[in-house]
Amino acid sequence: MKRITNLILAISFLFLSCSDNYMTKISQIEIREQKSARVENQSCHAIKNYGELKKKQGTWFSLDGNQKSKIENSIRIWDAHGNSRGTHNVVTVFFNESKNITVIHTINNLLYSKENLGGGTICSPGLKPVPAGIALRGVSRPTRGYVTSKQTFYNTPVEKLDISIHQIRWSDLEPTKGNYDFSIIDNALDYIKEVNSSYQYIIRMNCGVWSPEWLKEEVGYVLWDYKKETDDFKLPKFWNTNFLQNYERLMMVLAERYDNHPMVAAVQANALMTFHGEVMWNRLGRPEFTEVNRENLYGGGYTVDKDISAYEEMMRIHDRAWKRTRTLIALNPYKTDGNDSPTDETLTSQLFSSARNILGVKGIVGQHTLFDNVDKEIYQKWLLPHARMGYPIYFQTQVFAEGIEYDLEDLYRGTKVAGENFGVFVELPNKWDCTDIIKGPGGNDCSEHHRANNMQEGRRLLKSNARKF
Repeated sequence: MKRITNLILAISFLFLSCSDNYMTKISQIEIREQKSARVENQSCHAIKNYGELKKKQGTWFSLDGNQKSKIENSIRIWDAHGNSRGTHNVVTVFFNESKNITVIHTINNLLYSKENLGGGTICSPGLKPVPAGIALRGVSRPTRGYVTSKQTFYNTPVEKLDISIHQIRWSDLEPTKGNYDFSIIDNALDYIKEVNSSYQYIIRMNCGVWSPEWLKEEVGYVLWDYKKETDDFKLPKFWNTNFLQNYERLMMVLAERYDNHPMVAAVQANALMTFHGEVMWNRLGRPEFTEVNRENLYGGGYTVDKDISAYEEMMRIHDRAWKRTRTLIALNPYKTDGNDSPTDETLTSQLFSSARNILGVKGIVGQHTLFDNVDKEIYQKWLLPHARMGYPIYFQTQVFAEGIEYDLEDLYRGTKVAGENFGVFVELPNKWDCTDIIKGPGGNDCSEHHRANNMQEGRRLLKSNARKF
């Protein structure tokens, strides 16, 4: 892969590093004309030959010379025309001294059937470890044990847990075009490191209705209701090219600053969300607002085909921007006519296969309503088969809320179930640690440390799964 130094970004980044004022103007650049916006620390080698691994359902590659020590647990592949063919796990690498070649085995792919790989390039990208263990979800209001910043939220580390997820509104990070308040992320990283330096950190950039006003005006928006007829949220036209170009610019700027940060383990792909951080879901909102939201969305130019196309472009954006940091993708059964309509199994399968084909093991697909079993169709038909193919997955648990039969024992079992079913991490619900005694689970064990003890068996399984990646 070519190593390209972009002078404009280099000067901008130097200014950012030296300035005490985090609200900084970044020069506008044509991201799409770049293969990379920075010099990458990768070991790259020309592909000498390749072919099919019939028994392992994968592809072998050969490189000139002894490159065994330079090949890590994953490789990024580019064809002879410079097109990315994804990031793939390495299962075997050895040096054939008699032929003076290094041979690499990858599995669960059809790369051997692709043209133009001969003369292409294999790079060892040095992917960061996957987020591993149990994750804390940032809450949406100030409560005991949590830290807030503007309208963004992350958790104070708890002993015997592992990950802090930072929920950030795009409107807070980039209040005007090209002006970024990096202190939101930098302060969180500094605080978490001070409390527990072993914690991993995940950026969950909330787009959708939480996108900046300037962006909504620039790309256009439709009115969208969530819980009330008077909500009238402005939902930007996320399927439009202009929106995706702005999202790519945001990802490039964030990656320039945080892709090499050791605590930043993952960033969530949220360009196409509506209200919640789950892309390709809740397009038409709750059933009582499906009709009005359908009228507004389709009247604004939305179509299912544009939705799927935008999703695949979002995957490519993350692949281009983040070289070392993993991408999270929260998926649900895809429904074309509201949450109560039948699942479109063909399109749901396409969402999963696109994540595999574009991001490979750099992507971590997850689902956000785990109870204490994996009986749902999303698990049996898509998520677990995805994991069995050799790709990392994660879970988010069900929430504690009125009308939902879900308690602490379900949560404890759920963390173990996640570990027993290939998960690398599981995200806990709000209120698990008694921050809301009225609506959350109270009782005599109202201590986050005591409750964390009840999740250690699942935690060990999750960390064991994560070591494979």
